[in-house]
Amino acid sequence: MLSLKYIRENVELVRAGCINKREPDHIDEVISLDERRRKIIVDVEKLKQKRNEASKNIGKFMRTDK
Repeated sequence: MLSLKYIRENVELVRAGCINKREPDHIDEVISLDERRRKIIVDVEKLKQKRNEASKNIGKFMRTDK
């Protein structure tokens, strides 16, 4: 099995390999889905950062209210 990194870095080579083995060429779909996945990961990390900042602020406010 090929890693996504290898496919991203060697698109034409992988495409040629698919043609040689008479396999369906779904390379564009794989690349598109990988790009989408990577964008979602970035979005999730940004949301996690916001959540962590909010939790930190809640903790500060709870300590100062006492």
